[in-house]
Amino acid sequence: MTASVAVFPVRPEHVAALAESVLQKTRGAAAVGLHAPGPWTGGESVLIAGQAHPVSWCASELAVREALDRYADAGGPPPIVLTPLAELGWDVRARLAKQRLLPMEPWTLVAELFHTRDVDPRITPHPWIAEVLLEAAPAGGYAPLPGAVLDADTAWQHVLARTLGLRTARPDADALLEASADPAAAARYAQLPERARKPLAERMEESAGRLGALLANAMEAGRAGALVALGLACEVVYPEGDAGGAELARPAARLEVYVGGEAIDPRLGRRWAQSALRVLDRLPDPQVVRVYQQAESFLRDEFNAELLLGHSTALPASYERRLEAFGRAVAAFLAGGDAAQVDAALDRVAEHRQARTPAEAERRRRLRMAVRLVRFLASRGSGAPPAFRTLSDAARAYAAEGSWVDWARTVLTGGEQEGSLAAALEELSGAVRTVREDENRRFAERLAEWHGSPGREPAVIPIDRVLDEVVAPAAGAGPVLLLVLDGMGFASFRQLCGSLAKAGWQEWLAPDREARTVALAAAPSITRVSRTSLFAGRLLAGAAADERREFARHAGLVARSKAKRLPRLFHKGDLTEGASAGLAEPVRQALGDTDQQVVGIVLNVLDDSLAKSDQALPSWTTGRIRLLEPILFEARVAGRLLVLASDHGHVLDAGSIALPGADEERWRPFTEPLAAEETVLAGPRIQAAAGAERIVVPWSERVRYVRRKAGYHGGASPQEMLLPVAVLAPWDRQVEGWTVAAERPPRWWDPAEAAVTPAAPPPEPPQRKKPHPPAAQPSLFGDPAEAAPAPPPQDWITRLLASDAFAGQRAIAGRAAPGDDVVRTFLEVLDQGHGRVPRALLVRALGVPEIRVRGLLAGLQRLLNLDGYPVVASDEATGTVDLNRDLLRTQFALEERR
Repeated sequence: MTASVAVFPVRPEHVAALAESVLQKTRGAAAVGLHAPGPWTGGESVLIAGQAHPVSWCASELAVREALDRYADAGGPPPIVLTPLAELGWDVRARLAKQRLLPMEPWTLVAELFHTRDVDPRITPHPWIAEVLLEAAPAGGYAPLPGAVLDADTAWQHVLARTLGLRTARPDADALLEASADPAAAARYAQLPERARKPLAERMEESAGRLGALLANAMEAGRAGALVALGLACEVVYPEGDAGGAELARPAARLEVYVGGEAIDPRLGRRWAQSALRVLDRLPDPQVVRVYQQAESFLRDEFNAELLLGHSTALPASYERRLEAFGRAVAAFLAGGDAAQVDAALDRVAEHRQARTPAEAERRRRLRMAVRLVRFLASRGSGAPPAFRTLSDAARAYAAEGSWVDWARTVLTGGEQEGSLAAALEELSGAVRTVREDENRRFAERLAEWHGSPGREPAVIPIDRVLDEVVAPAAGAGPVLLLVLDGMGFASFRQLCGSLAKAGWQEWLAPDREARTVALAAAPSITRVSRTSLFAGRLLAGAAADERREFARHAGLVARSKAKRLPRLFHKGDLTEGASAGLAEPVRQALGDTDQQVVGIVLNVLDDSLAKSDQALPSWTTGRIRLLEPILFEARVAGRLLVLASDHGHVLDAGSIALPGADEERWRPFTEPLAAEETVLAGPRIQAAAGAERIVVPWSERVRYVRRKAGYHGGASPQEMLLPVAVLAPWDRQVEGWTVAAERPPRWWDPAEAAVTPAAPPPEPPQRKKPHPPAAQPSLFGDPAEAAPAPPPQDWITRLLASDAFAGQRAIAGRAAPGDDVVRTFLEVLDQGHGRVPRALLVRALGVPEIRVRGLLAGLQRLLNLDGYPVVASDEATGTVDLNRDLLRTQFALEERR
């Protein structure tokens, strides 16, 4: 070890460590003398092995003699004498342990503090390291090391923690950047002695490579507290896939000043940016805000790169630029541009870090719906609108496409309040409304024709036939709950579907049906007419008491019920009791009574929300609808099928105008003249429901008759008149003789998913009863895609399933591993998707509910992630599943390539 003696403040820990070592080796010593090169920072004693040893600071030899004399006959623990003197007389030294004044050499003290005998020679040439270790020593010294030597990594770990706030001996670039984000980082580096900076830079380069050296240069150039911000600036100055150009040359030259004038390799700059982006996720919010402010200031004020801010995937200013660019792309499309540019603009928004935050979830949803509406308009082009020759044609068209448009429009309404993006989305909404208004008008024409001569329509059933044609057959398959969400149209239903799927419910079709039932509300489409007609099984206007009475004696339901267990209906006032907000006990008992074959419940939350004048955006999920989750829980426990229905739909207010002449929301008694937005309904059904030969109803969503509210119903638009009726069961229950429903959205909804289709029929779900294989169709929920002919089987998949490596993985995975048919389907779907597909597509391809996908993916990863390599990965942020096909072939030694 070096013999140099540095000047440093002497602390009690230093004295205790050295004195304890000396006293253990010199039993019976009268006193310990230490040469202290720096000032004493302690008091009149130090604690050694549980005993308080007196300490005297002596500036002269006389003071040393007096201290020794003072404690000579005290009989207590040996005193410790500290003196800056290098030499003492022989008579004084004779009274000290080892008959000499012991030097407080830094490395010797460090070894004592670490309870070791020696120090790694790689660090002893740096006395400043010893000084840092001495200064940072905790009371009682450091934790003992397993070996006899203080190794360099242990020393560096403590030194870097003290000097730079690092938590590792070998920091990578991420660790260096994370530590630099601490507000104290700049001051901490500025306090380092000059002789420490070069060794620290060498250590950073050794542990973090060329980027570590670059970061060290930036710290030396006075940017120790801005390394993350400079990394974010690098993303702008050195964008991915860009070799650099004139617009980037000047910012790059200015950035070089911040790293000591060294030219930055663009690849190194991109590594710096990637590290900064990773570190952002580990920083507390106040530090993230500070970093953003620093980076934007650099780019705007010092690098003259404000116009390039859009290259950043993290800075708030860049996010605003990307949102504005999305709005411009939408406006350009509406002016005759390319829809693909809007898709590309959305991809640019989605790449941004801020877009993936929970706070932006609604905006993500809104922009995705905007893109879908753009695709919808593009799909129409300049061609003629679809012909509606019959009411069935119009109903099919609305269920297949118009309802999806209305769902997207609902999400789009009122989301952006100002700026070019808000203006573009408003213009988009107007363009889509124009198309939908034409369809509304033509639907109303077919509706009026049908009411004039009502007959059977294959694609739609009147509301008063729902009990006979849907609920009674469902009750024949098991106990049933008819859940009526008053006011739920198709757009609301489509929102609710995904939430029901996550709750474990799956839709089924009766043997005589190929698609979900579409019901036609009674006209006028108001609660007292249409809901009463639903529960009565015949056209009837009435109130809750009439509904309860008629429901209990409906012939089709009574025939399915057991004696003394007539169909039972609960309304809003029945669902809770007393001050409790929970489900009332009579409702729980009825749902839990398996002898009670038919139970009906009315939830008014959607209809009630329309009565409000506020313009809160509707968002319908199981958690959003009060009491729905406990109702579903009780129904599941009792093994009930769920028939989800409505009595009428609604139109939301979006700048409607009031027409005179009526007290109802969207209908009036017949008088002339008619407004352009009105039509006349007449016929025997109108007479039975409204007590009049004919009534006037608006077909346009732009008008109303009453004061402004959140929404309205009573008119003749398909949003109000066409209603979904779905029969659902828990995902682990089979419905004997029925088939799983297949939902197919329009191609423009998600064209990428429509292009990637499952190659094999899905496996059967777990069975409780005698199995009835479901049709090879995708599940109702999620974002379905069009089916296509299956491609031929891939040879490499066959070789994989037959390989020894795969057999070994299956043996390790045990019962948790999915079957070979599931593995094959999974690999074929991922192969068609070039290694990446949405989770929703896998839900359909594998024929499993969304609730089981996480467990199924875990099983596939156990099989395919050989030796822990990420062959299969799931990205929760984007909702995609990835397959590294090249890695899979390498890991499983599949020599041939497709």
